[in-house]
Amino acid sequence: MPWRTRPILAWLLAGLVAVALAYPSYWLSLYTLRELYRLFELVGLMDPRGPLGGQLLGHNFQRHPAWVHWVAGGLAAALGFAPALALSFALARRAAGRARPTLCGRCGGALRGLGEPRCPRCADPLVGRPDASWPARHVHARRFALALAAFALVHVYVTRAHTDGIRAWVVEHGQAAGCQAAHISVLVIGPEGPFWGDDVKTTAWNFAWRHGPCIAAFAAAWGAAVSAHALAG
Repeated sequence: MPWRTRPILAWLLAGLVAVALAYPSYWLSLYTLRELYRLFELVGLMDPRGPLGGQLLGHNFQRHPAWVHWVAGGLAAALGFAPALALSFALARRAAGRARPTLCGRCGGALRGLGEPRCPRCADPLVGRPDASWPARHVHARRFALALAAFALVHVYVTRAHTDGIRAWVVEHGQAAGCQAAHISVLVIGPEGPFWGDDVKTTAWNFAWRHGPCIAAFAAAWGAAVSAHALAG
């Protein structure tokens, strides 16, 4: 297999694994978010006597302060999706054939086929520098930490800032496609979503309304994580 093709196929495999694990990871992040809300109330960051912001898995959480929701959402995304990202990234490294090289501790470049004691990527001298090269796991851990941070930041941003916009887009285009939605001063949300009916088209648009923000957040966050992992190297 050409050397340029193998890494691409490896990351496609990683993406498939991440997608397969996205649903259980999403639920793990929700349970984590609920417990973080309880923790923040316990330590006094959220006032349990304040106005309610909603309910999550049976727990009534508070509306204020707003910054707590961003912090909790980011932490929940990182903890909930970390196992899926760790597995998918590890599979990508192994499938690409780069799981165990020694990497330069300065730039992370692979130390292969050395004709002189110098990193072929950044020209860092290796002689007399016992700390100049690290085992691959050290550099991989640094890359994964940056990728996980990028995933969490983008995920909480899309979730907190764009959920309403994504759902408004779904309603607009669902109605344009012929789906029926009821309005009584405000949009009426039924048990399946804003559209009424049980045909395939209505079911699909209701699915998009319920899960579109989650899918968009995961897709954007995964792209950010892969980009951060690549740039960190």
